[in-house]
Amino acid sequence: MKKTMSGFSLLEVMITVFILAIGILGVSGMQLASLKGNQGAYHRSQANFLAADILDRMRANADGFANDDYDGIDTGSSSASKPTCIDSDNGCDSASIAAYDIHEWLLKFPSNASTGLIPGSKGTVETNGLTGITTVKVEWPEIEWVDGEKSSVTKSVDVTVRLF
Repeated sequence: MKKTMSGFSLLEVMITVFILAIGILGVSGMQLASLKGNQGAYHRSQANFLAADILDRMRANADGFANDDYDGIDTGSSSASKPTCIDSDNGCDSASIAAYDIHEWLLKFPSNASTGLIPGSKGTVETNGLTGITTVKVEWPEIEWVDGEKSSVTKSVDVTVRLF
């Protein structure tokens, strides 16, 4: 009578584990690439939101825009405080509304490298009340891997429109 052995040998188990490990590494790599792409898309959508926010504020304050009250905003060097007329019953003039709009817009940018809607971001606004042409630029740093080397690049959203 001949006895036959059944079951897996150690070699077959090791080959199976190796193939499974290669598959898990591939899935992990795809997950990492997906997360990096999602973060970049999130930053770009927030930058578009920031640009649209200040443009909408300028459209709502046509007199302030015409007086170039919004020109030259730079989140790295500009400062604006909340005007007291905002909380009064008398209302504000166009320059005070512009100052409030700038104050609110600056709050959405980081005061240091880790806060704000997009960490490390900065924004600029250039207007021309005569032509109505406005350029809003929002920049932020992003990490990219090229040939296994980590590098920091600056991404940006530039919006140029004619408001009036």
